[in-house]
Amino acid sequence: MAKHNIKTRARRLVKGMSLSWVDKTPEKDEVTTREALNFKVGRKNPVMRTMADQMFRQHKNTIYHHLHLLWELTATSVFKYPNGVEQREETILKAYTILADLNNVVFEEIERDRRYGEHFQHVEFYVKCLDINPERKKGSSNEAA
Repeated sequence: MAKHNIKTRARRLVKGMSLSWVDKTPEKDEVTTREALNFKVGRKNPVMRTMADQMFRQHKNTIYHHLHLLWELTATSVFKYPNGVEQREETILKAYTILADLNNVVFEEIERDRRYGEHFQHVEFYVKCLDINPERKKGSSNEAA
C-alpha cells in the first residue's frame, strides 16, 4: 500500500517538473548510473518546485525506473572552436518512456551532432514531464466515442 501511495504522489509532483544537467560524456553514461551528477529540479510554481525537488531526491529510483511518462527532451550539443566561436546544436524530442531510457532515445541525435568534430565540449540536457499517462487518455476518449 505504501509503495502505491509513493508512486501516486510521485506522479502528481512529476507532471510539469523539469530536470536539467550537463554531461561531458553522454556516450559513456546512462541516466541511471549518474550517482554523482547534480540534477537541477525545476517547476513554474515555487511551492511545487520545492515539493517536487524533495520528492525527486527521496524517490528518484522509482521515478527513474518505474514511471513511464511523456517527456520533452532538449539536448544541446556545445562545440568550442580554437578561434573562440561557440556552436550549439539543439535537438528536441518527445518520448513516452522511463527517465532511465532517455539517453538511449537521444543518443543517435547527439552522435549526428558530433559530426562537427573534435571540438565537442558537452551536452546540456533539459527534460520536462508533459504528461503522466497519455495512453490512458487516448483509451478513455476512444471508449467514449
